[in-house]
Amino acid sequence: MGVFMNKAAPTVIIPLDKERTFKLDFKAFMAFEKISGKNVLAASVWQDMKASDIVTLLWAGLLHEEPALTPEQVAELIHPGNFQEVVNAIQQVFQLSMPDSGGNNDESPLATNRPLG
Repeated sequence: MGVFMNKAAPTVIIPLDKERTFKLDFKAFMAFEKISGKNVLAASVWQDMKASDIVTLLWAGLLHEEPALTPEQVAELIHPGNFQEVVNAIQQVFQLSMPDSGGNNDESPLATNRPLG
């Protein structure tokens, strides 16, 4: 998994069914909010993250490269063997996206040491 800075938004390559480029920009935030009904910019969303939220956020961050992708298709790409890598990619891109962190923030937006749901 590598980080490639994009002028518009940071990206991370995630090996799923193929190498996919995950990008969090406001278009992705809006897609996530439309499906989940949650505000991705609110701190509470990261504390109450469910498996469906992880799928929805990953889906939203992949839409830029495949607009026809569905959340159901993305759910089929995640399994226990790659779940932590997916969560790490989401964390990494979110941290790089935050202006104050500069990518060096050690605090994670997702609580990865607790069960989701």
